[in-house]
Amino acid sequence: MIRRMEFIIALAAWPGLATAQPSGDQPLAANAALKYWQAFASYPELDDREDEIVGEWHEAPLDAATTVIEKGEYALTYLYRGAALATCDWGLDLDKDGIDVQLTHCAKARQLARLALLRSRYRFEQADGAGGVADALAVLKLARDVSSDGLLISWVVRASIEDHRRGGSGPMAIGLLATYLPTLDAETLRTLKAGLEALPPADPMQDALELDMKLTLGSFRGLRVGPISPIPSAERRDTRRGHTRRCHAPRWPPCHPLAQARACTPSRCPRSERPRG
Repeated sequence: MIRRMEFIIALAAWPGLATAQPSGDQPLAANAALKYWQAFASYPELDDREDEIVGEWHEAPLDAATTVIEKGEYALTYLYRGAALATCDWGLDLDKDGIDVQLTHCAKARQLARLALLRSRYRFEQADGAGGVADALAVLKLARDVSSDGLLISWVVRASIEDHRRGGSGPMAIGLLATYLPTLDAETLRTLKAGLEALPPADPMQDALELDMKLTLGSFRGLRVGPISPIPSAERRDTRRGHTRRCHAPRWPPCHPLAQARACTPSRCPRSERPRG
């Protein structure tokens, strides 16, 4: 017993050990992704019927949803804690993983969002407009944080959580708020307006497409390549076949493996021009 106590005291006094854990004033503690992962990990275990209620949250009977909501209280608590933080870094290593990166947080975020929207709808129906708005705003903040990595798939997931017209199945956060907007009082409307204005800006789809293009091209044999510049009328000489052809394929950078692998040949280029006679 004495030796055990001595061992514990020695560990506590070991240099640097006390500072190895994150504290409230360190950047690690201000990362919303860590809070979200706590919410994902504590997502309740549901049976098939309860899981169907979450999946059909917008039309499921609310009297059967109370048990599901109670089971998910702890997970939704960490959703709120993550949504309260400004910075979100999912820790993706795009330089090493490239196009093989696993976006495991996306599906879990959609699942958590449905649970939160179920409670939001329940609160609206119980005349708790402030609580319903708070849940919906937390879901919108989660959606913006999901796409913080800038990838196209994350952009699509964000859009589907925010608005069903952009890829979801059934109304999501914006649709829910639009449904109950006429029932909100002036104070709750001001809270909603302030919450929407405080959301992180949504990156345009063009930026996500450009990042995905660079990521895909850079993953070919681990090479980094420059931008592709099309050459609609570049003439090249095929010395083996003795004809001149106009190739409309893109000009790949010389360092790229496709620069020669996809070299245009008469059989590949439908616009090749062979000399007559």
